[in-house]
Amino acid sequence: MPLVSTWENSLTDTEDEQLRQRIAKATPKQTIRGFFFHSLLQAIRENDHSPNAVADALEAAGLKGQRWTIMANYPISDYNKLRLVVCDKLAKKHPIAYADAAMQLAKYATEGFFRTLPGRTMKIVSSRQPHRLMAAAPRGYDAIINDGGFRTYQPTSERAGVFTFVGDTIGPAHQAGVFLTAHKIICKVDPNLRVVQNNLTDFKLYLEW
Repeated sequence: MPLVSTWENSLTDTEDEQLRQRIAKATPKQTIRGFFFHSLLQAIRENDHSPNAVADALEAAGLKGQRWTIMANYPISDYNKLRLVVCDKLAKKHPIAYADAAMQLAKYATEGFFRTLPGRTMKIVSSRQPHRLMAAAPRGYDAIINDGGFRTYQPTSERAGVFTFVGDTIGPAHQAGVFLTAHKIICKVDPNLRVVQNNLTDFKLYLEW
């Protein structure tokens, strides 16, 4: 996966510290679809072949014995708890920066999304055009994440645009990984991406291809 070309962050907290803050601030009404959890389980299985890898990760996240249905809704805080555990595993194994681990996990989530009905619909709507893909993304987010956030897209030129996140509970590292993966899968391009983060939940992704 191509890395983010520029990261402008007004926060001093590291990616793992920010993720812990998101967990602490989440409310029970903020939910996410079950396929996100399945994507994390897939990442565990592909990167840790020990027989108890999944069970150990679930226990470490406080989710021992949990099961998830693909399109049912579950607490975002639970997703972020498990993501924290899996990010830590990836960052230590490869080794890579924590933010890069979050981006890698986003790849699994994006691939899982495009196997769902909303994801398959977005494939058709985008027609392999980056502007169409990003214009359809806010509605796609609405179908899979219920966190009270606002997400909008604005083209800035024929081959560039900016996607704005306000009140996002997942974070810019994950969302950057989502957009890089989606463009590669749907549009067959590797865009340059610049992240500008204002605070824990508000940030912009500037893309050019």
